[in-house]
Amino acid sequence: MSEKREADGVQPSLSPTLGDNSPPNNEGTEPDLPKGRLNGGLDAWLSVLAGFCVFVNSWGLLTTYGAFQEYYQTVLLPDETPSTISWVGSIQATLIPMVGLATGPLVDVGYLRPLIISGSFLTVFGMMMTSLATSYYQVLLAQGFCVGMGGGISYIPALVVISTNFTIKRPIAIGCASIGSSVGAVIFPIMFRQLQPKIGFPWAVRCIGFISLLLAITACIILCRHPGERARARSLIDWKAFREPSFVMFSLSLTLVMLAYYVPIFYIASYARTVVHTTTSFSFYMVAIVNGSSVIGRVVPYLLVAYVKPIGILIFAVAACAIAMFTWIAATGTAGFIVWSCYFGALSGVLVTAPTSIVAHPVFCPDSTFLGTRLGMMWGISSFGALAGTPVAGALVNLDTAYFLRAQVFAGCVLVGAVLLQLWPAFKVLRVNLNQLYTIQMAQESGSSGGNSSSNHPTSSVSGGTSATPTPANNVGDGSGWGDKPWLSGKNEGLGHADATDARSTMGSFLGLNDQKARAESKYLQRAGLAGDGSKPTNDHGEPTCASEDHSFMGRKPGDADCLPGWDTIKNLTGWRPGPGS
Repeated sequence: MSEKREADGVQPSLSPTLGDNSPPNNEGTEPDLPKGRLNGGLDAWLSVLAGFCVFVNSWGLLTTYGAFQEYYQTVLLPDETPSTISWVGSIQATLIPMVGLATGPLVDVGYLRPLIISGSFLTVFGMMMTSLATSYYQVLLAQGFCVGMGGGISYIPALVVISTNFTIKRPIAIGCASIGSSVGAVIFPIMFRQLQPKIGFPWAVRCIGFISLLLAITACIILCRHPGERARARSLIDWKAFREPSFVMFSLSLTLVMLAYYVPIFYIASYARTVVHTTTSFSFYMVAIVNGSSVIGRVVPYLLVAYVKPIGILIFAVAACAIAMFTWIAATGTAGFIVWSCYFGALSGVLVTAPTSIVAHPVFCPDSTFLGTRLGMMWGISSFGALAGTPVAGALVNLDTAYFLRAQVFAGCVLVGAVLLQLWPAFKVLRVNLNQLYTIQMAQESGSSGGNSSSNHPTSSVSGGTSATPTPANNVGDGSGWGDKPWLSGKNEGLGHADATDARSTMGSFLGLNDQKARAESKYLQRAGLAGDGSKPTNDHGEPTCASEDHSFMGRKPGDADCLPGWDTIKNLTGWRPGPGS
């Protein structure tokens, strides 16, 4: 079994190892991550199927709201303003991520089953109650609050389960699960449009509710087979995150993204009917076209993660969406509007899936056991944008005169601000990635120099507790060696953490560094060479290498012996310099 997991790029679970001079810590130790984490297999892909069902019942129902908005404005609630009606969708869009503030920590401490069951029940119950609604407050309570809370309770737990079952393939797995949002957002508007004239609004909504019930049962059966991993109780909020500029700026950028994201999603049907002058029937299908196109953005970009990191993909998508908001102004013909809808739909798929993959990077989540908490915090902060975005846009829209210009400019400017806020976090991710890449290359070079000692240092694996003996996959601590370097051990925000070289860390796939085993063995040989016979690894010219803790070679000109090509450029780009104790 261990060979199978190593072939998939996943190592057996290892516990954090303290340095030689570190005192034992018997209090407040963090729980171990799930042992033997999978990177594929039946159980892992079944969790993706369950996540698919959860996405249909949460984001799928939410992005369908554009069809409901049009129906409420024209038939059910004609006396209410578009801004007032849009509060139903805004509250639903707010609760799905905001409830994650509570559900994320609850997943971390083991309450997976109750969350999945209660969230599934509220989603189905809310849709059934919506079918009975005849006034605004009833629609608001049933579809806004009940369905929104149900989707929010089950959304973060499903993401955490998928994230803990995958490492290298995590972005692809999350992308596959998120297709459920697009599938639901394509099927439900068409279904509603076809059934409502024939069987009426109540039974059309009930049919959607029955499909949600089937999907909810499927998700419960899959995700509730195993109890959640129990851990010590913790705060609902990781307050340390607010002292990390990268996390704060990234969360604020997502708030701006959500502020603009739902403007076209909710008003595209109204725009098609009043500006493009399509038929009412075709305007409903525009919602399905946008959501169907989002499949491209949910899957295709993550096939490129070996070449472009998720945060780079997100910045590109947000910038392209900002351009799309301004080009929306010129989309007044039927053909042009369909092309624009496909363009925006493909980009919108990235906006709601990429952040989940990005937040597991150690720049945003230094301790992977707090992944659920950090996910909940990130989406909870961004939910305020979803709450305010569409009502503000509704106040800027005038359906009587078909005037959408102010809402379009508002959405475009907000997305430009989101791009600017994401530049600093992206730079921090780049800096950590470059440091890690340099560490691996230097460790591999030193390991090849001292490779004759590999047989004298067997690999040790510890499943729990602490150890003063360095292990190949984890020798970061307060003792001697590479672990003492602040740019590797990561005492400061954005510079990695003690799990940075741990095989069970969630960061491996996001750095694109999949050779953890080779890195671990090389680092072990490097440290053993220092602590053993006193010999120092050298290069072909007999000069000390990085493993000897003599960093004088970093002052060499590019191209000299033992100097990484372009290293001076990287130092100037990242601003990194060896510390005085280096």
